[in-house]
Amino acid sequence: MWVLTSAVETLLALRLGLRLLGVSDTISPVHLIYQVTDPLVGLFNLGIFHLGSQSVATTRTWQLEPDSLLAMMVFWLLGWIITIFVGLATSGREATR
Repeated sequence: MWVLTSAVETLLALRLGLRLLGVSDTISPVHLIYQVTDPLVGLFNLGIFHLGSQSVATTRTWQLEPDSLLAMMVFWLLGWIITIFVGLATSGREATR
């Protein structure tokens, strides 16, 4: 479970870093990372984060995505909770009859 959680966290961190650096999505590996992580971040695109008007966002080269940060936190927490439940379910205790 931690391997899957770590893979998702790594992809989301790469997305966040690439957006912060302003890397264009015309580069194939960058475009692939954006495509893979779009559904993960799209779950948290609630429109509650406003970092300025649209005209300001188009003139700057970097972009902070709070939705990516929120997705990273939620997926890490979800992975942690699932790991705890799997650990409890597979512990060495015998079932009572």
